[in-house]
Amino acid sequence: MVEKLNQISQLAKGSKISRLLHNPYHYVKGMFFDKVIYNLSKKGKIVNCQTIFGYPMQLLLPAGMDIYLLGGKGHDSEIRLAKLINNVVNKGDVFIDIGAHFGYFSLMSSKILGEKGKVISIEASKAISSILEKNVSAHQNIS
Repeated sequence: MVEKLNQISQLAKGSKISRLLHNPYHYVKGMFFDKVIYNLSKKGKIVNCQTIFGYPMQLLLPAGMDIYLLGGKGHDSEIRLAKLINNVVNKGDVFIDIGAHFGYFSLMSSKILGEKGKVISIEASKAISSILEKNVSAHQNIS
């Protein structure tokens, strides 16, 4: 997973052209929504995407644009956090995700922890928590 996180880091730091070439369909669709539709309507759009760790996610654009375009969080601090989680979380551990948002780190931790591990995801926003619930519902080790 570290190699995939390094790829995301390079894409996030790279040019718009590199992100376009990485996932042309999502890039064009996402940018059109962000720059045109959202600017006019101020209403988000729910979309589906695949994460770098192989789990599908539902997101709300434009808030989840980095995951939609890259398959993972693109900000440097979030990439460092993902690498830290990958290095310190072990099978069977308990992981608590406070402010889970759409559940990216909850899902990533679920993958690492396996069946015997436990993820507790907490999200205060009612609108966002409904998306989080959909994202984690298929995973028995997440509550």
